[in-house]
Amino acid sequence: MNAHVMELLEEAKKLPVHERIELADLIYADVPVDPKWEAAWATEAQRRIEAYRRGEIEAVDADEMHARIAAKYGL
Repeated sequence: MNAHVMELLEEAKKLPVHERIELADLIYADVPVDPKWEAAWATEAQRRIEAYRRGEIEAVDADEMHARIAAKYGL
Protein backbone atom coordinates (compact mmCIF):
# COMPACT_ATOMS: atom_id res chain seq x y z
CA MET A 1 0.00 0.00 0.00
CA ASN A 2 1.17 3.49 -0.60
CA ALA A 3 1.80 5.94 2.24
CA HIS A 4 -1.41 7.93 1.62
CA VAL A 5 -3.56 4.82 1.87
CA MET A 6 -1.79 3.80 5.06
CA GLU A 7 -2.43 7.27 6.54
CA LEU A 8 -6.11 6.99 5.71
CA LEU A 9 -6.23 3.53 7.26
CA GLU A 10 -4.64 4.76 10.47
CA GLU A 11 -7.14 7.63 10.67
CA ALA A 12 -10.03 5.24 10.02
CA LYS A 13 -8.83 2.97 12.84
CA LYS A 14 -9.39 5.87 15.25
CA LEU A 15 -13.12 5.90 14.49
CA PRO A 16 -15.61 4.04 16.67
CA VAL A 17 -16.45 0.58 15.32
CA HIS A 18 -19.90 1.54 14.02
CA GLU A 19 -18.39 4.45 12.08
CA ARG A 20 -15.64 2.22 10.62
CA ILE A 21 -18.34 -0.19 9.47
CA GLU A 22 -20.32 2.65 7.92
CA LEU A 23 -17.19 3.96 6.18
CA ALA A 24 -16.32 0.49 4.88
CA ASP A 25 -19.86 0.08 3.55
CA LEU A 26 -19.69 3.44 1.77
CA ILE A 27 -16.31 2.65 0.21
CA TYR A 28 -17.45 -0.81 -0.84
CA ALA A 29 -20.63 0.59 -2.38
CA ASP A 30 -18.52 3.00 -4.43
CA VAL A 31 -16.39 0.25 -6.01
CA PRO A 32 -17.38 -0.43 -9.62
CA VAL A 33 -18.72 -3.95 -10.14
CA ASP A 34 -17.70 -5.99 -13.16
CA PRO A 35 -20.96 -7.00 -14.90
CA LYS A 36 -19.45 -10.40 -15.79
CA TRP A 37 -18.62 -11.05 -12.14
CA GLU A 38 -22.08 -9.92 -11.07
CA ALA A 39 -23.72 -12.26 -13.60
CA ALA A 40 -21.47 -15.16 -12.58
CA TRP A 41 -22.31 -14.66 -8.92
CA ALA A 42 -26.06 -14.43 -9.66
CA THR A 43 -25.81 -17.73 -11.54
CA GLU A 44 -23.90 -19.35 -8.65
CA ALA A 45 -26.37 -18.03 -6.07
CA GLN A 46 -29.28 -19.42 -8.08
CA ARG A 47 -27.48 -22.78 -8.38
CA ARG A 48 -27.02 -22.92 -4.61
CA ILE A 49 -30.66 -22.00 -3.91
CA GLU A 50 -31.87 -24.74 -6.24
CA ALA A 51 -29.50 -27.29 -4.66
CA TYR A 52 -30.84 -26.32 -1.23
CA ARG A 53 -34.43 -26.72 -2.38
CA ARG A 54 -33.63 -30.18 -3.78
CA GLY A 55 -32.11 -31.14 -0.43
CA GLU A 56 -28.60 -31.53 -1.85
CA ILE A 57 -27.09 -28.99 0.53
CA GLU A 58 -28.05 -27.71 3.97
CA ALA A 59 -28.28 -24.17 5.23
CA VAL A 60 -26.00 -23.12 8.08
CA ASP A 61 -27.15 -20.66 10.74
CA ALA A 62 -25.26 -17.36 10.47
CA ASP A 63 -24.12 -17.51 14.12
CA GLU A 64 -22.72 -21.00 13.54
CA MET A 65 -20.99 -19.90 10.35
CA HIS A 66 -19.42 -16.91 12.11
CA ALA A 67 -18.24 -19.19 14.93
CA ARG A 68 -16.64 -21.56 12.41
CA ILE A 69 -14.84 -18.69 10.70
CA ALA A 70 -13.67 -17.29 14.03
CA ALA A 71 -12.36 -20.71 15.10
CA LYS A 72 -10.65 -21.35 11.78
CA TYR A 73 -8.95 -17.96 11.54
CA GLY A 74 -8.49 -17.25 15.23
CA LEU A 75 -10.72 -14.20 15.30
